Amino acid sequence: PYNIIIDYIHYQSNDIYIQLLWECLSSPLTIIPNKSFKHWQRIQNYNLTVYPNKLCSSCSTANSTNNTISGELTSVFVDSRDKFNNILLSGDQTPRLLGINSQGIAFRGDVYDYQNGSYLITYYPTKIGRYILYLTIGCCAPKVNLGLIHEITQLSSLLIYNSPSSLTIYPNEINTTTSVLTNKGLVSSIAGITNYITIYPRDLYNNPTNKYNMTLISIEFYLIFESHYYIVAPDSISINTDGYIDSTVDTEIDIYTYITITYNITKSGSYLVKVLYNNEIISTTFNLTILPNQPNENNIKLSTYPLVNQL
Repeated sequence: PYNIIIDYIHYQSNDIYIQLLWECLSSPLTIIPNKSFKHWQRIQNYNLTVYPNKLCSSCSTANSTNNTISGELTSVFVDSRDKFNNILLSGDQTPRLLGINSQGIAFRGDVYDYQNGSYLITYYPTKIGRYILYLTIGCCAPKVNLGLIHEITQLSSLLIYNSPSSLTIYPNEINTTTSVLTNKGLVSSIAGITNYITIYPRDLYNNPTNKYNMTLISIEFYLIFESHYYIVAPDSISINTDGYIDSTVDTEIDIYTYITITYNITKSGSYLVKVLYNNEIISTTFNLTILPNQPNENNIKLSTYPLVNQL
C-alpha cells in the first residue's frame, strides 16, 4: 500500500468532495474508487503568530518633508521596523529629530508615542535657511549636552532610512510689527524735493520675506497745525519693489525684496507719517519735518510802508 497525504484549506461552510485520479501505461486516466482507500486520518491545523524581529534603525522609515515655512508646526511620522521591514508592534523606541544649519542654529522635535511601533514628531521652526535633518531611533542616543558636533558624530549608528536629509525653511507672510522702515524721508525733507522711504519686509520671526501684496501697501501724511491733524495728499507718490541680497541676515536663501516709497511734498510744515500694510501701521508712526526750499525770485513779495519824517 501507499500513503497519500493531502493538505487543503476549505473556506466554505458546505461539504467538500475530493476525487483522485490516476493513470499508467496500461490504464487510462480514471478516478480511483473509494474502496481503494482503507484508512482516513485528519491532520490537525494550528495557528502560528510570527512576531517582528528586533529594531533595525536603518530599516525604520519616516515621511519627512523637504520644505516647510517659518512659524508653522510641522510633523513627521516615523515607523520602527525590523530588518525584514516589519513594523514593530510596541513603543518605547525613543525616536529623535535634530535640524541644524551651517551657522550652528538648531531645533529639535517633540515625540508622541502611539505604542504600536509608530511615532509622531512635531517641530516648530522659526529661522529660515537650509538645514540638515537628522532622524534617529533606538537606544541609546547621545546626550544633548555633548555639543552638536559630538552629538552628530555619535548618532550615526541610529539614523533611520534616508537620513540625514535636506530641509529648506521658507519665510512666512509679512508682519507689520517686525518689518523695518528706514531712510531720511521718514524724518526730514525739503519742499519740492523727491524723497524716499524704504521698507524691509519681515515675517513674525524677523526673517526677510517676499510674501506680501503690493496693492495693500499705502502711506498717509497728516499736517500738524495747532495740535490738530489734517490728512494731506502728497504732490506725487510711487511705490516700487526691487531685488536685493540681504547681507545683514545670512538666510542661505538667495534673493528677497525691499520696497521703496517715493514722494514729493511742496508745502512745508510738520507732518505725521503712517506707512500701512492692509491698513495696519508698519513699525510705528514718524514725525516728518518739511523745510522750505530756496527762495524763488518769482514768488518774492515786497511790502511798502510810508516813511514819516521825524524832526
